[in-house]
Amino acid sequence: MAVAASCGLPPLENSPEARMDALLAACQPADENGCAQELETFLTDDATWADDLGIAHGREEIARLIVERRRAGQTWQRTSNVDTHHDVFRMRMTVNGTGRIVGGGTDGERFTRIAVVQEPPLVVSATPEPVRAYQDAWNAFDEKERLALLDQGFAPDGHYVDPYIALDGTSTLSENIGTYHRVSVGTRLQVTTGASGHHGFVVFFWEVRNLEGVTMLEGMDVGQLDASGRLKLLSGFFGGF
Repeated sequence: MAVAASCGLPPLENSPEARMDALLAACQPADENGCAQELETFLTDDATWADDLGIAHGREEIARLIVERRRAGQTWQRTSNVDTHHDVFRMRMTVNGTGRIVGGGTDGERFTRIAVVQEPPLVVSATPEPVRAYQDAWNAFDEKERLALLDQGFAPDGHYVDPYIALDGTSTLSENIGTYHRVSVGTRLQVTTGASGHHGFVVFFWEVRNLEGVTMLEGMDVGQLDASGRLKLLSGFFGGF
């Protein structure tokens, strides 16, 4: 498996980009034991890696997964900066030349989870019902309606984080959405893609538009689902890559 970065100037030492590039270049030659030791620099003990072909928990399992990808000749290339806030991140990359979105978590020094997901489909109807209920909650002005939608789409102990706020639970999230309506009068959330994903991870894009249909803000969400299909973690990102 080959890896390269294509994002302009070389990343600064110990930046998220430098750490990600080093992770993607790790484990050469493809030796499982050596790979697990090398990954200690980049991944926490209980890290998770998920891609189209499988999911792995912990460095040893992830090492086996990476070795399998290398032996299969898979090529990875980071194609954007690593966008971070709080303890989450996103970026774009290619896998064998095909675009992917990567979302996950970090403790500031090492990555805690990495999900490599296909670009979302343009068909919004492809979104699972619980995720669609969560999306609809953002356009619900009535608090009871909003809470009912969040009960369908967001876990009771779910965690929500965007560049400005981090919160837990449906009631607190509903209050935050209500604040959005009061501050951004005359706007609504328009979901612009379906939700793509695997192994409990989903990604979708959205825009905030005014009454004339003009886009005021674009963004994307990276979600992690619980066993019922509801979002237990939602990481929001503002702006393009």
